[in-house]
Amino acid sequence: MTAPLSCPAGSYSVAGSLQCTTCPAGFSCAVSTAQPTICAQGSYSAAGSTTCTQCSAGQECSKRSSSVGVPSSTVCPAGKYSVAGSAFCLDCPAGKQCTTGSPVSCGVGSYSITGSEQGCQPCPAGYRCPNID
Repeated sequence: MTAPLSCPAGSYSVAGSLQCTTCPAGFSCAVSTAQPTICAQGSYSAAGSTTCTQCSAGQECSKRSSSVGVPSSTVCPAGKYSVAGSAFCLDCPAGKQCTTGSPVSCGVGSYSITGSEQGCQPCPAGYRCPNID
């Protein structure tokens, strides 16, 4: 009989197991002797991870990939934004454009509506568009 071999980082086993199992994507395996822990909303991980990674600004981590049900990171679509650690993208506020992940004010003489995918547009003739910040 040989001594038990410890599982490598990013894997786990339960008592009585013959082999180690790679930690699945969307989970962390900080301790090889415990079941995987699902990543919190606003974070994600790749298979074999010991920790979860916080979602970056301009991304959301609420989607579930395929039928496995694990969190994955996706870029916010045009007209939406998020701050770091967000589970969901939010509509870009009126008077702002959201092309780089966080809202940026439209300049004087331009405007945008909430959730606009086009960003800031020139103010049309016959209207005024003051900066609302």
